[in-house]
Amino acid sequence: AALTTGSHGSTFGGNAVAAAAAVKTLEIMTAPDFLPGVRKRAAHFRAGLERIADRSPKVVGVRGAGFIQGLVLSEPGAAIVAQCLERGVLLNCTADKVLRFLPPLVITEHEIDQALAIVQEVLAT
Repeated sequence: AALTTGSHGSTFGGNAVAAAAAVKTLEIMTAPDFLPGVRKRAAHFRAGLERIADRSPKVVGVRGAGFIQGLVLSEPGAAIVAQCLERGVLLNCTADKVLRFLPPLVITEHEIDQALAIVQEVLAT
């Protein structure tokens, strides 16, 4: 009786759609094969970044853990970020010379390989 229609609402409050999305996310993330798959793909991603670092004079190192990775550059990275974005790879540059990668946990190895090929191509220009 205290709450009438329209008297209790919030732009930032929970709702049925958000709750259903949260439940599904938890179901996916707690599945037995989810975390091992994430670890496997993250290792694949890291290995690809290390190959890029070995081949590109613009890269002086790789750092990070899991899917939070950075390519440390020998030059400012803003132009590289812009060129990658034009080709469909979203990343950013921190501290002027670190390309920061934060892919989603559900990224596939094929998508990783596509993104790494684009980054390699941009760094070669």
